[in-house]
Amino acid sequence: NAAIEAYCREMDLKVHRPEGCESFQDLVKELSDSTAKEEKNIIVLETLALIKSDGVYDEKEKVFMKELIDGLGVSNSKLIKFDELLTKYLEIGKEMYSAIIE
Repeated sequence: NAAIEAYCREMDLKVHRPEGCESFQDLVKELSDSTAKEEKNIIVLETLALIKSDGVYDEKEKVFMKELIDGLGVSNSKLIKFDELLTKYLEIGKEMYSAIIE
């Protein structure tokens, strides 16, 4: 909950707590219907970054991301591009850290 609220504040979005027990697919459809293309891309990028933040991107997480992009109508090539960019970003961050502590 706290992480989602922090993301909403960062993206200047109203925190929305769905009522009831909607399925993941229903939630993604609702999200897809109420967001622009750029917002969908941000959701995918931020979700992928959160998933990869522990240094692991396992098969279960990949299936989750596939379901998310399919539901949002984001292409697999966009997901691959975000994955590549996040890998580069993390590598650059490590290099900067190394340079600072040398």
